[in-house]
Amino acid sequence: MSDSKASPLAYVVHQLPFLESLLFFLMFSGPPSFRHRDSQASLYGEMDAAVVFQLAVWIAAGLWLCYRLWKLRTNSTFWNRFSSTHKVALILIVLLGTSTFVSLAPGLTAVKVYQIVVEMLFCWTLLQLYGLESCLSKIFWVSVFLCIVIGVLAVLSPNSVWDFAEGSSPRLRGGSIVGTNSVSAFAIILLVANPRPISRVIFATSLALFAVLQILSLTRTSWMALAIVFLVAAIQRPNIRGLKWIYGALTLGLVAFLAGGLTVISQYRDPDSIYDLSNRVGLWTYMTDTVMQESPWLGLGYTAATRALGAEFDPDLAAGHSIFVDVFIGGGLISLAVFLALFIRLGYYSAMLLRYSKDARVFAVCSLFLYLLIMGSVGETIDTSPFGFTFWMVTSMLPMLIAAQRKNNAHSIPLLMHSLDAKINIAFR
Repeated sequence: MSDSKASPLAYVVHQLPFLESLLFFLMFSGPPSFRHRDSQASLYGEMDAAVVFQLAVWIAAGLWLCYRLWKLRTNSTFWNRFSSTHKVALILIVLLGTSTFVSLAPGLTAVKVYQIVVEMLFCWTLLQLYGLESCLSKIFWVSVFLCIVIGVLAVLSPNSVWDFAEGSSPRLRGGSIVGTNSVSAFAIILLVANPRPISRVIFATSLALFAVLQILSLTRTSWMALAIVFLVAAIQRPNIRGLKWIYGALTLGLVAFLAGGLTVISQYRDPDSIYDLSNRVGLWTYMTDTVMQESPWLGLGYTAATRALGAEFDPDLAAGHSIFVDVFIGGGLISLAVFLALFIRLGYYSAMLLRYSKDARVFAVCSLFLYLLIMGSVGETIDTSPFGFTFWMVTSMLPMLIAAQRKNNAHSIPLLMHSLDAKINIAFR
């Protein structure tokens, strides 16, 4: 079924009930482990209280999802919204699940694939039930809350969120909570994309907080992704209230660059690490050689392969450090081909939406996708993290927006996405 058969847009917003909001927060945040753990522990199935809690959260999310889907099993309106893009995503997940049979740690791969399928279907279902506006708002406020938590812990419990690696400058990476660069970037994007009136003092204070956290994370790729998002906004000129602030940020960035900003940054991050992406090139080469020799088509198990091979290459790089490498090493060439097809499709949707619409929500979703693409190329994962959750939410948002554009056959998109019709609302009473 093509994406054009999805639902139209309407000016309706549905607030998330408490249970859905709680699951949203816990799944978006991981949930946090609140402790540092050896990346190799998961390969051997080691369990502790944090792991048990996380598994309980994901089991609860799976049960919620089964209940919702069962209640709506006969509603054709709901199921017609499962577009061809979602089917491509589901094929990818099935392929990653197949890698369990050749995985270096089958248990770990099975759990990660389960989390991904729950995450993808949870985001899709939530979006259909409560709409685009509610989901974007929830991403923003959860990101804001996590930013505040990281800011407080940075002062009261530095070791929990700061990275004091020997031989390098301290980085506010978020540690055992969540990745500082991702949540602060999401908060910045959704703050400037907000079309509603907001106090200048509150706006400036919030933007300053998120920017400080972003800078202290010392994540250069995240900075570059945000700069590109701002550049697109300056060219596209969407209907957002933060446009003047974007112009100011771009001007300030240009002045800082001309005044020797790169020299200042090099005092905190080794400039030579740019050429080999902090040794990622060597890591990716080693992993690629191994998987091409042992299991090129099915990979060596999603997540398990990158953690095991990464630890062999460098214990400090025990991960894939790229969503594309994660999929390739874990699921092989077939999974990578499907994943690339999914990204090309989503990229095409983003380009078309930005070309024909200046709507604030369209800009927000497309900006999130652009950030995910750039940041995901050299870091992050598509499973249990704010980055992964947002990726699957955007994967459902873009087809919904493009379907509405095609259906309306217009160059503008109404502000809000209708959730579901009265029949579905009745089904949950």
